Amino acid sequence: MEGFIQLHRKIMCWDWYDDLNTFKLFIHCLLKANHKDKNWRGNTVKRGTFITSTEKLSKETGLTIQQVRTSLKKLEKTSEINKQTTNLNTCISMVNYNSYQGHNKQTTNKQQTNNKQVTTTNNDNNDNNEYKTITYSSEIRECYEKCILFFPEHLRPKDQKVESDWLGTIEKLSRIDGIPLNTVIEIVKKTREDDFWSGNFLTLQKLRKKKDGIPYILIFSEKFKVSKNEGEARFIGELKQQYPNI
Repeated sequence: MEGFIQLHRKIMCWDWYDDLNTFKLFIHCLLKANHKDKNWRGNTVKRGTFITSTEKLSKETGLTIQQVRTSLKKLEKTSEINKQTTNLNTCISMVNYNSYQGHNKQTTNKQQTNNKQVTTTNNDNNDNNEYKTITYSSEIRECYEKCILFFPEHLRPKDQKVESDWLGTIEKLSRIDGIPLNTVIEIVKKTREDDFWSGNFLTLQKLRKKKDGIPYILIFSEKFKVSKNEGEARFIGELKQQYPNI
């Protein structure tokens, strides 16, 4: 297999970047996806799409079949892929393939020219511009404004990039993890009021990071016995099944 794929640095801010199984499977799917339309057994397999099976993905990636299924569900949940399964095979489509890989030779030629120049400053400017384009709901912003009150002034975001990171964490806790915003506020409050964690819980991003594979959001929720509604209790219960030692 020849050729290459493009990978932007902003993937480091992606929801599944620190989920090794899901990240590995996503990159594998990018590599497997057709870079142009192809015919397969009388059918057209579109650009950004490929035919496979759970068993084949397991063999190619070294993940177990259950790990493949779990990661595929996560990628579907955040609309990274579309998946159609029959009794014979599975067709996977990369939803934003053209955005990831571009679609014309002009981009490639421009890249080859720019590679001869020093572009560090431009890259940094591009990163800053990406943060300026992100818009969050009023509910996410209200949660953010309440959360930062529990942090001293010197720890609060001082620029737009850091503020966007904090807002993005809250948005993912709500959209992906299913944590109610009021519960996020309560966890932040109780964690910041703790003598030990007040010196170790310094940014909101920590809530989605992991210690020994266990998300801090679960560690804090259990430690401070944060009240849970039905939806969050179900989420915490699912996490406990994944991390029985907590």
